[in-house]
Amino acid sequence: IPLGVMTLGLFNAMKYWNIRKEKYMRTSVSNIINSGSYNIAQLLLGLVNPSSFGLIIGRFFGQFLAFIIMAIQIFKEDFSALKKSFDFKIIKFNLKKYSQFPVYGMPQALFNSLSQNMVPILLLLLFSNHLVGFYSLTLRTLQMPVNLIGNSFQSVFLQKSSSIINERGDLRPYYFKS
Repeated sequence: IPLGVMTLGLFNAMKYWNIRKEKYMRTSVSNIINSGSYNIAQLLLGLVNPSSFGLIIGRFFGQFLAFIIMAIQIFKEDFSALKKSFDFKIIKFNLKKYSQFPVYGMPQALFNSLSQNMVPILLLLLFSNHLVGFYSLTLRTLQMPVNLIGNSFQSVFLQKSSSIINERGDLRPYYFKS
């Protein structure tokens, strides 16, 4: 779990770097690699030894592979820009400036995760693991197109709105247009 959390954190940092630099293709490719590799790994591990351990390892494998691919792309193409932007004084300043972000962001993320996973957890009390597994697989499959479009929109909106705010512009027209 600690390796998975660390990999996810580094992956998200690189994802936001790509969004900042408007390199959406890198993010899309790494998301496809992540999704494809963790689904294939979970399927193969489930065929070899059906257990929850295979689900965890498959998820970590997909995230780790996507992280490695994205890291190679960033260091190959953006290493000089990344090196220029790395300044300990600025990092320390931003840590202090945004220290309240986790205080407000973490409970929101926790409740969001609970709301998305509460139905399968409650279904486990009433039905077998197999039925809940089929329900979760169906739900994940149905959510895939919406997540694909939503994540793409989110990336572009985040980059554009950040640019507008940094230029001291009014975000309302762009918000309503979006």
